Order: sequence, then structure tokens, then C-alpha cells
Amino acid sequence: MLWTALLLSFGACVSPVTEGLDAFADADYAAARAAWSIGADKGDLDATFLLGTLYENGLGVQKSDVRAERYYREAAEQGHTEAAVNLGRILLLHGAADEAADWFRVAADDDSVAGAYNLGTLYLMGTDVPAQPEAALDWLTRAARREHAGAAYLLGMAYMGEFGVAADPRSAVKYMRQSANAGYARGEHILGTWYLEGRYVPESVATGYKWLTRAADQNLREAQYLVGWLHHKGEVVEQDQVLAYAWIERAAKSGLPIAQTNLGLMSLRGQGTELNVEVAERWLRAAANQGFALAEYNLGLLYTKGLGGSLAQGRALIERAAGQGLPEANSKLAVMDREPTRSASPLAYRAR
Repeated sequence: MLWTALLLSFGACVSPVTEGLDAFADADYAAARAAWSIGADKGDLDATFLLGTLYENGLGVQKSDVRAERYYREAAEQGHTEAAVNLGRILLLHGAADEAADWFRVAADDDSVAGAYNLGTLYLMGTDVPAQPEAALDWLTRAARREHAGAAYLLGMAYMGEFGVAADPRSAVKYMRQSANAGYARGEHILGTWYLEGRYVPESVATGYKWLTRAADQNLREAQYLVGWLHHKGEVVEQDQVLAYAWIERAAKSGLPIAQTNLGLMSLRGQGTELNVEVAERWLRAAANQGFALAEYNLGLLYTKGLGGSLAQGRALIERAAGQGLPEANSKLAVMDREPTRSASPLAYRAR
């Protein structure tokens, strides 16, 4: 996407920028670097900027943020807007948030959508610089008006009452819908959940499912899990355990602990797949290793039955889950303390 934009931006430029872009399109990064180096030596700001992108991404050269920053700064200080944005990103990555904000503002003041978005995000989050909610909304709104889907998404989140912004449901829906309509996966996911819950919008399972599947098709793991869970439960869409397992597995492979937990339980019960205790134990352990209480509890139950671990390991896992406030874990410990030599049967494996 970045390089497509560069081709469009610089397609009409004279050599050596054009020569370098032609070489880049053929994946001849060494030739691109040589051409852009000649241009940079002649004071061509576009060539200087493009050299920075090569070093930032390690294309045809050894990756070096130091070299990238040098080229971006050289171009930005002479008024190159895109270089100002990229310089801000590099600086932010390396902890120079205040200077990064300055360069984002330079770009934003020069009508850069990316500059406005980055500056608005920085002020909204308030993690690297002091939060400035009003300024954040202003900059993000400027970017959203220029069809920046990420800015629209953040505005939708902010108007839910997040980040110190007063809740405004109407604006939240407006911007989240803009984000979703632009194909932004996180916007599609949030809008989908709103329709399922009837939050801010009229409840509509069909519409919610539509938006969730669009986000899931873009590999957003939270949406993949929800699509799978809906088919697993079968309360609002057609129950299909095989389809549910497939969707939840995709989310689990991306490392989502709740997906790993429920995939383990489905494997343990033979839902959508063959019953397989080893597979179940593997997925539950993957989630438990992330400190997910529900996985710790269910894996502990599995071990107390002697399936894949010892009674002591099982108790330790249940204690970890109890320490996170999981009620059923505390209840199970109470039972184990009353009857220390007796195994509970059947096990009440818990999904969520």
C-alpha cells in the first residue's frame, strides 16, 4: 500500500526519483537506492525521503532507524510533509514523544491527513504525552473528514465515553459506521457487537453477524472468535459446530486466549471435531500460559482427573484462577479442601 501511494505520488517526477521507483517496482532495491542517493546528493527532497523509507524497512540495505531518521529529518526540515510524518513515527518509537508531536503538527498544519491522525491519536491516548482530549478530537475529526478510517474508528471509541471524552452515542455511531463502511476491521467488529447487543443501534442479529463476518474475513481474531461462538451456541444464528470450530481455531492460532480456551473445551467434548484430550490440553495450556483464568481453571480440572498432569498441578492452576477472582475456582477449592482424597465427577468444564 505504501509503495503504491509512492508510485502515484512520484510517477510524474523526473529522474532519479522516477528511475528509482521503476527499479523498486522490479524489486531491485540496490538500483533504487543508487538512483535515490544521486537525487538526494542533488538536494531532491523526494529522493531523500525515499532513501529514508529504504533504511526504515531494511530494503536493499541493512535496516537502520538511525539512518532513516537522518534522511527523514533532512527532508522534513526543508518542508517535506511525508518525511515529517515518518520522522515523527521514528521519534515516537524511540521515546521522543514531544518532538514527535511537533513533527506531526508540522505535517498536519501542511494539510497532511496522516499528520492529523497521528497527532490526534497521540493526544487522545495520553500515554506518551499529556492527554489533550479536545485537541485530539479536533485533529481526528479533520482526518476523518478526509476519509481516514482509523481516525473515524478512534472518534467512535472516544464518543462512547472513553479517553476522557463525554459520551455522545449519536456521534459514536456516526463515526464507527464511517469506519466500518470504509472496511476498517476494528470498526466492523465494534459495529457488529453493537447490533448484536442493541447498543446505540436497533438490535439486529443479521446486521451484527454481517459486520462481524466482514471483520473476521480480514483476520481480526476477536471477530473470528465471536462468529465461531455464535455458531457454537446457535441461539442467534444457525448452530454449526464444525463451522464454529473452524472460526474459533483461526482466532486461537492467532493467540486469543478465550478462543484457545473454548477450542480446548470443544476438543474435549468432541464438538465440531473428534474428541481429543491431548489437543484439548494443548489449547488450554496455551491460554493458561497467558494467565487466562478460565483456562487455568479448566486445565486444573483436567489435571485433577489425571489427564495430562498431576493433582498437585491441577490444584495449583485452580488456585491461580481463584487468585484472579474466578468464582467457580474458589468453589472447587472449597470442595477439594473438604474432600481432599476424592475426585469430583463429573467435571463441570466451563466455557464462556
